[in-house]
Amino acid sequence: MSILILTSVKALWQNLVETLRILGIDPGSRKTGYGLIENTGNRIRHLASGCIRLNAKHPLSDRLSILSRELEQLIEEFRPDCGVVEKIFFAKNAQSALTLGHARGVILLKFSERNLPIHEYQL
Repeated sequence: MSILILTSVKALWQNLVETLRILGIDPGSRKTGYGLIENTGNRIRHLASGCIRLNAKHPLSDRLSILSRELEQLIEEFRPDCGVVEKIFFAKNAQSALTLGHARGVILLKFSERNLPIHEYQL
């Protein structure tokens, strides 16, 4: 999966930068995963990965606010060149899809606020 994403992102950035930092986000309203890789030439290096855990007992608005702050900190710390986020393709029910859409919206907003190009993928 990461090689496909990297290939598509690199194709858009070809000849623009020597080193490319990509922050990938797997959205969720309870757990949002992230990974940071750096690509230089043919070398791919894992820099960081983790999970932003949100308390399911808290209201959605509170979880989205926490997600926003956590993403802001990650972007500030890692200084990515672009962001990658998974498209919504399946949900168990309409409510799950809507909730996931809210989390995805926060992620897209955070990248956009920093003027970072956003690449979306679907498996």
